Amino acid sequence: MATSFHKDQHLVDVYAGLTHEKEVHAPYSFEYADAAARLAATGFIINHVGKLARQISDNTSWILTNYSPIVWHRFDASGPASGIKSGKLIPGNFSGTPKKATVTFSSAFVDDGYTIVVLVLTDGSRTFSPAAESKAAGSFVVNLHSNNVAGLVEVGWHAIILGE
Repeated sequence: MATSFHKDQHLVDVYAGLTHEKEVHAPYSFEYADAAARLAATGFIINHVGKLARQISDNTSWILTNYSPIVWHRFDASGPASGIKSGKLIPGNFSGTPKKATVTFSSAFVDDGYTIVVLVLTDGSRTFSPAAESKAAGSFVVNLHSNNVAGLVEVGWHAIILGE
């Protein structure tokens, strides 16, 4: 069995006496010694957007979300840089006129470079036209554009880093 791999290297994988060639791809398209090297990188094109980079100094992953100007977002499976956050709001979470609820993340994104998807579940007696507003790295507000929550069961939301 192969014990290591290198980007775009063909390896011979031996398992149970059988030998077959297998192409191995590294998950990263770019590798940088440290943040300064990553931030100094140039020459990106639109096809590089969505590609991952490994920053060796602290073993972090970064996704390129824009090539002009160059924008990197930390990309990890957990922690403050998680690429996706989601949850739900119930009618009791909303207050004011119109009814609004603030979603505060337990760990903030690195900035407000994310998109929000809001889904409404009702009892069928009425409809709502929710909108996300006041977006910040650690929170956003859901505005129901309604003065009451009668018929609302829950509001589901997903916050996703752009470029994922």
